[in-house]
Amino acid sequence: MKYSGEKRLKTAIQIIKEPDLLCDVLHGKRDSSVEGKKGEIRLYSDQKVIGYFIQNGSKSQMFLFRTNCKNGQQKIGGVYPNVDLLVEAKSRGKVTRLKEVLSFLERSGVNIDSLSNLFFLRLNTVICGREFRINQLKQFLSDEEV
Repeated sequence: MKYSGEKRLKTAIQIIKEPDLLCDVLHGKRDSSVEGKKGEIRLYSDQKVIGYFIQNGSKSQMFLFRTNCKNGQQKIGGVYPNVDLLVEAKSRGKVTRLKEVLSFLERSGVNIDSLSNLFFLRLNTVICGREFRINQLKQFLSDEEV
């Protein structure tokens, strides 16, 4: 894409809403969208945190990643180019926890794009545990402000 003679890269995310397959963005403000062969494609600026949810039959998974058009390291189906994966939830319980975290952060007015990769590393560790509590998240947030 070209804007005013300058090339600005975007991350493209495929949206699918079919009875047996749902791929949707649950967090992240898109810049624009275009129609593709398989349906809507949403475009996002660089360095944005995106929550991408996939439901395939009874299997659900969710990825929280930072768009990185130049140096992304991980490939996620339906997303181009590669991104920086922050949190990966591949079970129903972990997906539910991640949705709860995003909801809490949004309700609290936190600028999720500005959170550090260390915050998400810590978040990923506690989401994978059996004893996740929202107080842990509050502690991580207070550590971010230091």
